[in-house]
Amino acid sequence: MAETTEPQSKFSEKRFVIGCIVLFLSSILLVLFPLGIYARSLFITIQPDEVAVVLSPNAPNGISEIPLTPGNHFVSPLDKLEIFNFSKEKYISSSTNCGCGPDLVTFHAKEGAEIFVDYQITYSINPEQVVKLYQAWQHRYQDGFVIPQSIKVIGEVASQYTSSEIALTKRNEVEQAIFSRLKSDFSESNLILFEFKIDDVRLNK
Repeated sequence: MAETTEPQSKFSEKRFVIGCIVLFLSSILLVLFPLGIYARSLFITIQPDEVAVVLSPNAPNGISEIPLTPGNHFVSPLDKLEIFNFSKEKYISSSTNCGCGPDLVTFHAKEGAEIFVDYQITYSINPEQVVKLYQAWQHRYQDGFVIPQSIKVIGEVASQYTSSEIALTKRNEVEQAIFSRLKSDFSESNLILFEFKIDDVRLNK
């Protein structure tokens, strides 16, 4: 009996050692895996045409005054990022699209005629003022500002010209007058206006 006890004892010792090693490695993995996820949550890349507003519980009013510019950044896992693209955007109105919604607006020309004006606007956010833009509109600046403000200015300018002047003889002048007004309004609302163009003018029959 003594001859079989020693091999069994050595086998038990090996199993014990292997078990300890497995337990040790498992413990290391349990520690390192969450740390890896945590580290990845701290590292973020902002693309060349993007800027990010940082929502942070540590910032005044919950919003950091300094946005994240293109490049690599480390952020707190408690922070939330609102990404904005500052490439040029184009809004194209068309009163013939569906006969409904914000595009179905008539304007009154100088002589009182009701007209439809189809137009397009090229603009972008101002990346240097993205925090103010977010505070005012979040991501709703097109529906909340761009479209209604364009309609307002077009109506005010259109009332100073006849329908034939808007459609034909003074179209460029009308476009420039609208562009000048809108450019100032967009700038005050942290947007950049690049172009305003009238595509079509039709009488509302």
